Amino acid sequence: MVSRIHLTLLIGIAAGIWATLLYFSGISVPLDYIRPLPTVIGILTILFLIFDRWLWKLSFFYPWFVSMPNLSGAWKGQIISTWIDKKTGQQISPIDAVLIIYQTYSSLNLRMITKESKSDLLSGNFIQNNVGPQKIAGIYNNIPNILVRERSPIHYGGLLLEIHKGKNTILEGEYWTDRDTKGVLKFEKHLEKKFDSFDSACAAFQKRCN
Repeated sequence: MVSRIHLTLLIGIAAGIWATLLYFSGISVPLDYIRPLPTVIGILTILFLIFDRWLWKLSFFYPWFVSMPNLSGAWKGQIISTWIDKKTGQQISPIDAVLIIYQTYSSLNLRMITKESKSDLLSGNFIQNNVGPQKIAGIYNNIPNILVRERSPIHYGGLLLEIHKGKNTILEGEYWTDRDTKGVLKFEKHLEKKFDSFDSACAAFQKRCN
């Protein structure tokens, strides 16, 4: 988000250019014109804060002014992984997962929770293409529950999600990890509410989760 320092600098530069152009046009600029500058900066800071947190989500601004969609909330879906269970020697069954998206105009944070682990986005952003669907690309870390960490250690990975807009928005993509596993992600049920636990999210979606 644009900070007060950034706004002060930008407005100061704009005011300096404006005053210089007036000066060379033969128009003097009284110093009294500069006195409202702190008030102007304060008002603009508040307006930027309101826009960053709330106003950008209004459908009126999309897509002519705000190009990225509002995905805030919880998304219910599944992970299909290539991970092999050492006990059975078989690929594990699809895993129910909930993707929590915390989004403002200037920031994007993701948390994916399953019955056994939580993954947090370390760095990520929207990818805007001239053709094709918008995407979210990121790097994350995964911290399994300590009781299962012997067979499922802490690891890092990357993900790429495509945003398919239609009657219902679908987030679909893939992931890969530093423990040589990879898989497919798909989230298609959405609630605007955010959750701190896997069980509470599953209860809200009114579906038993594995």
